Amino acid sequence: MIAILTIAAVELITLHMIDGRIVQINPKQVTQLISALPTTDNRNALPDAVQCLIRLTDGSFLSVAESCIEVNNMMVKP
Repeated sequence: MIAILTIAAVELITLHMIDGRIVQINPKQVTQLISALPTTDNRNALPDAVQCLIRLTDGSFLSVAESCIEVNNMMVKP
């Protein structure tokens, strides 16, 4: 019996967390991109360095320094 091994290539995108750490995510696991709004008062729950909040398929969130436009462009890159 001959076994055929298929390796699926997963293309990850590289982003930066607000503390400078690098994180790589699978674009297929992204369900929502939420832009951080600039605020002039103290009601903003996100630190100023957060530009985009990413929701993943497991329900978790990831806050990154890149804008949602930049993240989206990385995700649709051929």
